[in-house]
Amino acid sequence: MPILPIIDLLILLAWTSLAAGAALKLVNIVFSRFWTLLGFAPLDFFMITAVLLVFALTLVARTWVKANDPAVLAARRADATREAYADLRPDATAAKQPHAARTGVWQPRQLGL
Repeated sequence: MPILPIIDLLILLAWTSLAAGAALKLVNIVFSRFWTLLGFAPLDFFMITAVLLVFALTLVARTWVKANDPAVLAARRADATREAYADLRPDATAAKQPHAARTGVWQPRQLGL
């Protein structure tokens, strides 16, 4: 499951709740009354923002630690080495086929000395 959309969603929700809390605080200051939005005060929206950003930061840190695990890095290096070695070798299936089957026409066979 991709983790990046979840992190983006958490950050988007955090900024949205921060904007809602700021707008509610501005309305409370302008009208000199204590209004709430869905039962939440401006400080509640600020706390929701903090919690969402901490969750997003935790997911980012966990993903970074998981990606930089020594075993994972070693496996990536081994795969890269195997791929580079396979690119340098001649194709194993082409070497097993007769020369005529590879080229499509009969040609004298070349001896590699």
